[in-house]
Amino acid sequence: MAKQKLKGYYGDVGERQFRRMYELATRMRGDTAENLIGLLERRLDMVCYRVNFVPTVFAARQLVNHGHVKVNGKRVNIPSYLVEEGDVIELTDRAKTIPMVARDAAAARARGAGLHPVRPPRR
Repeated sequence: MAKQKLKGYYGDVGERQFRRMYELATRMRGDTAENLIGLLERRLDMVCYRVNFVPTVFAARQLVNHGHVKVNGKRVNIPSYLVEEGDVIELTDRAKTIPMVARDAAAARARGAGLHPVRPPRR
């Protein structure tokens, strides 16, 4: 598992942020590599990308940065926000009018795509 590949795959995560994630992963029970990937997948920008709100990781980061995403009804503009099990993630009304977002969301609904609840690793 090459660090630079992981950082690029998850949208150019900064060095300090990546180190913080790694330290969290080492403190958790289980395999550190699996925990690290689990933490990276729980980032709000990655969740938006995985649910097909947008076509790329970079677009997902921008979508979150510009405040177009709500978590449990509250606007969140931090891409590194860690999503917990049971959190409800939705787009703002304004985001639904963005052509790229509307197109990808409609295509995802047609495919039946989405995230299914998965238990996070034990801490």
